Amino acid sequence: MAYINALMEANDWMRKNPKLAAEKIEEWTKINKEVIYIFLGPGGVHTLDATIKPQWVESVGNNYAILQKLNMIKELNIGAWVNDSYVRQAFKEHGLDYDKQLASFDTYNVTGTDPICNAPVNDPKKTGEIWIQGGDIVPFSSPVCTLLGVKKFGS
Repeated sequence: MAYINALMEANDWMRKNPKLAAEKIEEWTKINKEVIYIFLGPGGVHTLDATIKPQWVESVGNNYAILQKLNMIKELNIGAWVNDSYVRQAFKEHGLDYDKQLASFDTYNVTGTDPICNAPVNDPKKTGEIWIQGGDIVPFSSPVCTLLGVKKFGS
């Protein structure tokens, strides 16, 4: 339970201040803060979601089946190893809805106001960001505005 609670707390901490979190993680791990941010920041390619999604279990099973056909792994019942009762309990203790989160693949998104195009940053499929060296992370509302931002802030 302690690990699950720590994972949930880390996720909340990352979401509340992703720039500070990325800087701290860089300090602790020596992994560049920009890399941390790309993976764990808004719109990142990784999540700290503690739920055990059926799609992930299915994916593990599919990968296992390939390895088993190649005689690279012994027989294993994947389903017998999956038990989300501890995660469910942690969600309950935090007053969160496990089933709602289990069904969601949403991440948190880049938000703010685009300083180049003076537009709200609200479409995750179009947003961009620039981490100004020694400064802030600046959000942009579109790829065009992001490139204009690179031109302006990259000088």
